Amino acid sequence: MTAGPEITLVEQPFIDQLIRMGWKHTTGNLDHPTATGREGFRDVLIEDDLRKALRRINLDPNGELRLAHLVDPNHTPEFLQRVTRAMPDYEQRKLWLAEHGGRLVVL
Repeated sequence: MTAGPEITLVEQPFIDQLIRMGWKHTTGNLDHPTATGREGFRDVLIEDDLRKALRRINLDPNGELRLAHLVDPNHTPEFLQRVTRAMPDYEQRKLWLAEHGGRLVVL
C-alpha cells in the first residue's frame, strides 16, 4: 500500500509537528490495536500514557497532584481534603459553579 496525499500532505506533517512539541508518537498496526497500547481502534489516546503524563505535569510546587481525581476517582473525604489543600477557596468556587455553571459552554 502506498501513501496517498492525505497521509503525506496532512497526517504526517501534523504528526511531525506534535513530535516537535514533545508529544509521543506510537506507530500503529492495522490489524492489532493492542500493539499501541489501545484496547480498540476507537481509542485515540493511550489511556495509561495519558494518566502518567497528567500525573507528571500536574504537580503543584509541593509535589501534590493538582488533579485529585487521578488519585481518588470518587468524592471520598480523602478526595475532598486533597482538593481543599490544593484549592483553599474550593467551597467558594463550588458555590459559584452551582450558580453560573449552567451558562458555561464546553467545547
